[in-house]
Amino acid sequence: MSAYKDKFGDTRCPSTFKANLKLGRWVSAQRKKRKTLALSEEHIKMLDDIGFEWTLHNGDQRYNNHQKQASPTTKSVPSKRKPSLKLQTASKKKKKTAKADM
Repeated sequence: MSAYKDKFGDTRCPSTFKANLKLGRWVSAQRKKRKTLALSEEHIKMLDDIGFEWTLHNGDQRYNNHQKQASPTTKSVPSKRKPSLKLQTASKKKKKTAKADM
């Protein structure tokens, strides 16, 4: 964790940190253990003392930057889910209405 902090200047290591998956899993485990009250107060204090950040938000720019630096070749994978039937029906109705108005 201290090497991560030295490199990035904070302890906002994402659980999916590509450059060090073991660290990412460890960080994730610490966050989960705290939520379930499975960490001792001493352990929590030790992590707090180094500035460990217990929660991350995907909208946080620093979090997103770490992800980009860790995996510059990662590409988005398109969803395999089909659009909902309601959405398809609404789209067809809208097209018919637009043609009728012409």
